[in-house]
Amino acid sequence: MEDPSGRLPQWVVRLFPDLCCDAPYSLYRSATRVETGAWLMKKRLYACAGQRFLWLAGNGPQAYVRKVSYDNMLLPAYNHVTGEVVIKVDDGEPVKLKMKPVDGYNLLDLINNRKKESHNA
Repeated sequence: MEDPSGRLPQWVVRLFPDLCCDAPYSLYRSATRVETGAWLMKKRLYACAGQRFLWLAGNGPQAYVRKVSYDNMLLPAYNHVTGEVVIKVDDGEPVKLKMKPVDGYNLLDLINNRKKESHNA
């Protein structure tokens, strides 16, 4: 499956073939690092906010992949002390994304708008 807009890195499209069906989307690069099977280092975690899901991906030999529905999110917030977007999820461990405040608030605004849209639909 190809990204019709051409904005996503190819590895994101490869990990999330359904993402192109979840358009429109916004891609955010976090400073959070996850284990992906790389030899000496962890890889960056990317967050892609689609229409119905928040997609999380870390590229590597054993790629980190997680899809979180907006309906399952509880209390998304930005923690000023740690510099992280923290999203509590009712069916798993919380999502923590270390980001700049501007990116964090943009992502939170997008998440809150998508949550409202899904409740109104």
